[in-house]
Amino acid sequence: KLDVATYKENISIVKGLAQPYEKFVEKYKNSAAYALYGLRLLQETNVVKDEGMMDGYNKAVRAQIQAYKLDPENARAIYMKAIFGILNSGILDEDLLEKAVSIAPESFDVLYGVGTAYRLGRKPLRAVEMYEKALNIAPLAPTDTKLNYLRALIDSKKFNKAESVSKEMMGSDKHSSYWGNLFLIYIKFENDQKDEAIRLYKEFSKAKQLSLDEIISEITSYPWSWDVWYKITLVNTLRKIDSL
Repeated sequence: KLDVATYKENISIVKGLAQPYEKFVEKYKNSAAYALYGLRLLQETNVVKDEGMMDGYNKAVRAQIQAYKLDPENARAIYMKAIFGILNSGILDEDLLEKAVSIAPESFDVLYGVGTAYRLGRKPLRAVEMYEKALNIAPLAPTDTKLNYLRALIDSKKFNKAESVSKEMMGSDKHSSYWGNLFLIYIKFENDQKDEAIRLYKEFSKAKQLSLDEIISEITSYPWSWDVWYKITLVNTLRKIDSL
């Protein structure tokens, strides 16, 4: 019920996200409770700053370790172990990820988590595969899912598919439409369709009545799950377009 309520808002990362899940740990003290708590703590680190971020991150690490210790066959605890391995050492443990998928091949959460681990581990083609499996299970997943999927498509040079996904998002809810527009502008520009990118950018900024600085502020304030690409590459491309 907590997850559904969160995902209905379509922005799945907010301050205080992990707090209700802490009650599961206090009540049940099992692997599932620790894994959920650790996952939400990790997500919450994207919206808290400075010391609060590292405190949340360290709590997430401890929760993941406990989840894996209590049940090394818990697929969520397994892929989280792989994600922390990437974040802490830069090393991707593909055996862990494949084990998670073999245990829970039809779990949206697990497939999405494994896809994100592959993307962070610079295996975008595998990330695309996992994201697509997850979206086949839950096609109306939160916007975050599509944004990560778009990143993996772009990293894999699958620009036609990325363009198609961006356009689908533009026809969705207000939040998805916003990001779908920005990604379509980026894709057009990077594929040497600069005139079209400029036209789309002008139409978008006029329709939304947003300046470049306001758009950049929105991008940089969004919780990007430990990924600075959006804040650097996407922003720099929009700056170029705005100057033309």
